[in-house]
Amino acid sequence: MKSSAVYFTAPRKIEIREVDITPADGEVIFRSLLMGISAGTEKLFYLGTFPEGLDGDLTIESLQSGMSYPIKYGYLNIAESEDGKRSFHFFPHQLSWAAPPDAGIPIPADISVDDGIFLAQMETSLGIIHDLRPAAGETVLVMGGGIIGLLAASILKLSHWGAVMIADRDPDRKRWADLMGIPFIDVSEEGWTVRFRERYGEIDCGINASSSDRGLQDLIDLAAMEGTIIEASWYGNRRAVLELGRAFHRKRLRLVSSQVSSINAALTARWDRDRRYAAVFDLIRELSPSKLISHRFPFSRTAEAFELIAGQEKGILQAVLEPEE
Repeated sequence: MKSSAVYFTAPRKIEIREVDITPADGEVIFRSLLMGISAGTEKLFYLGTFPEGLDGDLTIESLQSGMSYPIKYGYLNIAESEDGKRSFHFFPHQLSWAAPPDAGIPIPADISVDDGIFLAQMETSLGIIHDLRPAAGETVLVMGGGIIGLLAASILKLSHWGAVMIADRDPDRKRWADLMGIPFIDVSEEGWTVRFRERYGEIDCGINASSSDRGLQDLIDLAAMEGTIIEASWYGNRRAVLELGRAFHRKRLRLVSSQVSSINAALTARWDRDRRYAAVFDLIRELSPSKLISHRFPFSRTAEAFELIAGQEKGILQAVLEPEE
């Protein structure tokens, strides 16, 4: 049996290739209903700025091969099995594949495919909040108005922790922050940190979801004494340049890396995967993240989707790929 899959073959080059999906004993065929593009991560593979040769993610079966061209990548895929059951899969952009019948994470009947495609990003955002551990009433600034930044800020807003704001260098992101009910800070002009401090004071906590060292530096500069900053970005093979000799050192700031593939050791005894996914589905029900889907592309136009993402075209936030009839 054959199917089609997206391959990153070189910087700015994508091919849709035929792949064999003949099931082994005990396997069934899953057919994709919707694929999501994780823009921040996948753009690195499209542009060739990922650390080539890096080991894959051992927690995700389809990503365990080493990372080098040509590579089949992606991890937001909702599929339907032969018996009509829907499930979420950490699986690349591929129209169908063979796997054991219990593969994937079952999608509850009351959650749509469009909402369910955000499962992994919602889990990532929940993990960021678990790493942040804010206290009630604290001021939190989220740097980066992409999907992770918006979802993390929205989870904080649901919890009524205190003042929650989101900042981005693209003023167009304000409309998405408004849609989620999060106050937006335009940081496209120089001197914005001075104006921010005059109006709001220092921040207790920061989340950097901007994939930029400049965003991280701004959070360091705005943080209050003993403040906590979560670095939620993946830089690929890019180097980060930071000034750590002033605010960071004197204020005794905490800089914490957040990674969804593993969670805080203090939580592992209580937060198993079933509990995490139950919490994630509850958050999906409350936040209805499907409203953040900005672009839909037929599977055959995947290359066009990535070109728009790489060019940071205004208005593009969450792109999804749809199987064609």
